[in-house]
Amino acid sequence: FPTDGLSAIGNHPTNVAPNYTNTAVMKLADTNNNYQKSYEPMPNCIVIPQNQMMASADSENAVTGNEGPASNVLDGSASTIWHTQYQGSTPVCPHYIELDLGGTYTIGRFTYLPRTGENGRVNAYEVQINDGTNDQWTTVASGNFPNSGDLQIVDFVPVSAAKIRLLVNSSYGNPANTFAAAAELNVYEYFADKSTLQELYDANKDRTSDDYTEESWGTFVAALENAENVLNGNVLQEDVKQATQALQAAIDGLEEKGPEEPGSKKTLEYFLNKAKQFVENGKVDECV
Repeated sequence: FPTDGLSAIGNHPTNVAPNYTNTAVMKLADTNNNYQKSYEPMPNCIVIPQNQMMASADSENAVTGNEGPASNVLDGSASTIWHTQYQGSTPVCPHYIELDLGGTYTIGRFTYLPRTGENGRVNAYEVQINDGTNDQWTTVASGNFPNSGDLQIVDFVPVSAAKIRLLVNSSYGNPANTFAAAAELNVYEYFADKSTLQELYDANKDRTSDDYTEESWGTFVAALENAENVLNGNVLQEDVKQATQALQAAIDGLEEKGPEEPGSKKTLEYFLNKAKQFVENGKVDECV
């Protein structure tokens, strides 16, 4: 899923997410218009199962053929759609459709599969999240979808959420800005790969200050504390990368203290250790 540039791309939809090593691909298939989801490997992204989510909307038409209820966006079929009311009365934009995720997740991707027909396709949109603790909704991405039946992928800075909704500020169709519709919605849990940082942290967290200069030790401690915060936090892959690089640099930069008392046992041990390092590093000529 994300590798870099994540914070810079949250405000526009794309069929191929920029700066990402893995891309979701949605394919229409078979004569029943059911669709198959096929994905390139996504080590940082997994789809939240549709069957554990619940959908609701500000407006939905009574079941008419293959359209109407909000629940149609979670049935795995591109041929059934959610459609706002058009029988009896016709409420106009803005509209929204909301998904209860069935739990709290760190999410970073939302996909919208439009209907095959034009009426109700989303134009101006906002993707909003709710953490489940109150009624406040926060916009994490916004933009305009094209008037197309292609899958739309919206990536945003990963955030903790229990609910997500697609706010439809304007729509295509005749008349425009009246209806809203969607065939399928999916939400993706995001997680950063922290395994390399965790290994580096575990291998060095028990070092003590006794053997190192004050300055190099201070740099190491700061890098170690930052690594711990990243390991325990909701972060991007780039944050993990930077923390790993900073910790490795701090480890490499640790400087041993020089001898304190000439002729002492500690002084002898210091020079013996230095000589051993020269030999191990193939620098025997420097060991005098």
